[in-house]
Amino acid sequence: MVEAGVGLAVLPSTVVAGRTTHRVTPIASPGLSRMIGLAHRSGVQPPRAARELRQALMEYLSAAETNGSLPLGTELITPAAWRNGTWTTVASTTAADGLSAL
Repeated sequence: MVEAGVGLAVLPSTVVAGRTTHRVTPIASPGLSRMIGLAHRSGVQPPRAARELRQALMEYLSAAETNGSLPLGTELITPAAWRNGTWTTVASTTAADGLSAL
């Protein structure tokens, strides 16, 4: 609807970056936030492709956090199972562990 000129949208800054056809009004602090995570059934190991995706995401995000290139306002919540670039077995996990349920 925004493209048609008859609506509004709340979007992440990464979606509107560089667009000259839209007027963007940043939301003032504290702004909006969201937590994004990956999940799978408990007690069942994810398929290899899912494990590889999880590994690649954590490597990318960890490196981006280390070199300061995470997007503005983004925070990496390191799961309890992620240690020194590899996944370890954790006896129990909580929602606060972020991606540790993986």
